[in-house]
Amino acid sequence: MKRLALVLLLALPAAAFGTVTIGGSVGPDGKTEVVCDLPVDQRTKNTAGKGGRGGLCVFTSIMHDARFQNVRDLFNFQNQVRNDVSGGYPGNVDQEIRRYAPNVQYVQYEGRDPSILALALKTGRMPGVTWNGYHDPHYRGQKIAHMVSMVAYDQAANLVCLLDNNFIGDNQLVWMTPQDFLQGWTGGQSGWTVILLGPPPPPPPHN
Repeated sequence: MKRLALVLLLALPAAAFGTVTIGGSVGPDGKTEVVCDLPVDQRTKNTAGKGGRGGLCVFTSIMHDARFQNVRDLFNFQNQVRNDVSGGYPGNVDQEIRRYAPNVQYVQYEGRDPSILALALKTGRMPGVTWNGYHDPHYRGQKIAHMVSMVAYDQAANLVCLLDNNFIGDNQLVWMTPQDFLQGWTGGQSGWTVILLGPPPPPPPHN
């Protein structure tokens, strides 16, 4: 039975793992679109930090958020901090923003209430959020310590979408339900988000 289960797991397509799926800027329902559509040429892949240790996912996510919101002081945040840190946490985020962008306003939140994330998306801001790989096809069920960017939170459609800086291709966005997101954001304990307070970009024109 265990061997059969393993065979079935390996047979799953790369685009689906449980209720979490991989796709483009339109959700699995065929109609829900991302709110913060960062162009692919503005996305930068995650890299190692100081001494080749740890990853710069936190600072890469903040940089992606800055590029979407036109917070120019943080456009190259990943490269700026590369020789300073070997991983990110709330304290060194404060330290590095003070060092390279002291005039940038932002908020950090640790907890389990996703309403702050929904509000950020509603106002056109792109939060950086922790993500542990919950049912994520990219990681095949492995738990990770990671930060990504949230690009959609549609409660009516029951869909959340994440831009993972380890997988920055056009069709590598991660779609899930808000319930799945809550599991992966908090890991059953507490989630962390970094939200830049700079104004959002103007909405796209509509005919």
